[in-house]
Amino acid sequence: MLITQANKIAELEAMASQVARCRSDFEAKRDAVIALRAEIATQRKAAEAAETEAFNMRQGAKGLLRQLAGQVSKPFRDFKSKERAAYTLAEDFRELVAELENNLSEQEDDASELLDRWRNASNALRGAYADALIAEGLAALPDALIAGLRLKAAYHGSESRWATWRQFSFATSDEFALAQLHGKLPSALNREISVPDSAVLTQLQALDAAGITTGSVAARVKRREARAAAQMNTHPTANVGA
Repeated sequence: MLITQANKIAELEAMASQVARCRSDFEAKRDAVIALRAEIATQRKAAEAAETEAFNMRQGAKGLLRQLAGQVSKPFRDFKSKERAAYTLAEDFRELVAELENNLSEQEDDASELLDRWRNASNALRGAYADALIAEGLAALPDALIAGLRLKAAYHGSESRWATWRQFSFATSDEFALAQLHGKLPSALNREISVPDSAVLTQLQALDAAGITTGSVAARVKRREARAAAQMNTHPTANVGA
């Protein structure tokens, strides 16, 4: 992993383990959300089919009623019972879909929160790994670069007080010498490098969020409060003092 300090390696691997736990928690919840979405799609199709059947039976009942000329027969009553059963079934399906969709909203909010935790942990690991790599690189700067920068600083330090760099915000010639690397670093940083695989790099890989987004914490809180209020209205708590 290009890091040589044992304590820094241990620190990064501990952070990587935390990211792995966050990833596992999110992926388990994500899979539950995917399964629930599929179930809702199936139940919604069943509800639509039940509603279509109930509608067709009602239309058929109207046609039969006209043919009976006011004499309601037992077969017709049986047909109407089947029609009512079809509408009841359609209503049951609609209620089931509504319950599942409410559950999906809750599950998606939970998944969103877990995704937020994973991203925060992953970004913290990415930043810590970057800092460790930079520190490692600075500790191993080639002698040629160090000697060249020192000579460059000495050269500019010997220039007159009217030198161009002294008119800007550089406090010392060392700062000006380092600033001149700014335009040269991009090409040097674009060269091919080899970074060994490690537990840290593995945990920095992207994951499939299945369309789940983090959103805002405030929005999640409002949705949870709305669901809790709706549940209270559906199942009011008995008044103990009554």
